[in-house]
Formats: sequence, C-alpha cells, structure tokens
Amino acid sequence: MNTYDNNCSSVCTTITKSYNVVVSDNILTSAWTTSTIDLRGGVYGVVENVTAQGNILVGGTVENPIQTDSHTTTANIANNLH
Repeated sequence: MNTYDNNCSSVCTTITKSYNVVVSDNILTSAWTTSTIDLRGGVYGVVENVTAQGNILVGGTVENPIQTDSHTTTANIANNLH
C-alpha cells in the first residue's frame, strides 16, 4: 500500500500534472471511512484526459466518492459502483 500526505493536493508543487490517466477495475473497501478515488488537481495541478470506470467502492456514505475539481478536465467517469 502506498502512503501519501492527504494535504499534498493543495500544497505540493512537485507532482502537479497528470495526463491520460486510467483508473479501472479496482475494488476499494473501507471499514471505518469512505472509499474514494481522488482525481483532483488541487491548487497547482492538472488532471487531464482521465478515465475512471469499472471500479467498486465499498464503505462510507459519500454520495459521489470519485472526487474532481476545476483542474480535472476531460473526465470520463462511468460504470463505477458505490
């Protein structure tokens, strides 16, 4: 499992641009919190041409667990179960 600084999307400038991203066919399970897929660019970043499909997110009560922001462009989000 990878670990990361949860605040990095808003304060880190080293990982700022992601292009042609595919997040597919994953099963995420959380016992005490919500399973999410974070496609946000944050303050400094860009997430462009991203596809998130066929993922199963188990746990939590968030209405839309696939997160985007104004720096997420050309997003194809389909056929995910939560």
